Amino acid sequence: MFEKELFGIKKRLIALLSSMIVLNLAACQVQSTPSSSQSELQSCQSEFDSIPSKSEAEIQAFTVPNMNDEQRKYNEQYLYPILVTGLLIRDWSTQDYSSISADPSGASNGSYLILAFEDMVGKNEMQKLWERYNGKFPEQIVEDVLLSHFPFTVEQLHEILSYHYKADEKLYYYEGGRGGGPIDCAVTNVKSESDGSVKVEYAIFSGYYDEASTAEKEAYLYKTPGTLTLQPTNTDRYLYWSVDVGEEVEAQPS
Repeated sequence: MFEKELFGIKKRLIALLSSMIVLNLAACQVQSTPSSSQSELQSCQSEFDSIPSKSEAEIQAFTVPNMNDEQRKYNEQYLYPILVTGLLIRDWSTQDYSSISADPSGASNGSYLILAFEDMVGKNEMQKLWERYNGKFPEQIVEDVLLSHFPFTVEQLHEILSYHYKADEKLYYYEGGRGGGPIDCAVTNVKSESDGSVKVEYAIFSGYYDEASTAEKEAYLYKTPGTLTLQPTNTDRYLYWSVDVGEEVEAQPS
């Protein structure tokens, strides 16, 4: 009994630290200077490095399921582009987006959409933007990308990204920086609705790296189900419309 309780405590510690680093990415964003951003990132990384490795024999880790062609298409086109932004593990919609917005109290920087901007731009183009603007991006560049994928207005973007947006300069401040353990996703069902929208059911898999003597092995300790609603546009792409997240499931002792 004691060993089982101890295992539960250790696993909860891994959950807390992993989620702080992998999924709650906004907590690692800073706007002041590159040096402070780097310090924050190193702090987060040191927390991750302190997570104890666990033998695969102790748990029955989750595995990412196979997908059919339709599921794979939606996974690649709509889930992967925002997988490591935190947008798929929080409830939000066009009516209620408080969970992805900057908190006036400072509890959250609300960096989820600015991370989406970075990932949607792509590594090569983003590198050019870093070199040109040094973390101070003109509003039009950021907003053109986000408004083509999300249903928010310009005013809503300013509210959601108030930590990063400087109205007097018409700039978004963003220093970048990421870290954390493994994360993956899979679409489990796709349903077209009568209004033209699409409901994409999915699962997010997260955990830690188990360092073996030859290579790092991914161990997915947590599975978070959710439903992403997409709305049609006058193009061949859908808009991200809302996310409803289910209850997280933990891997159990084997």
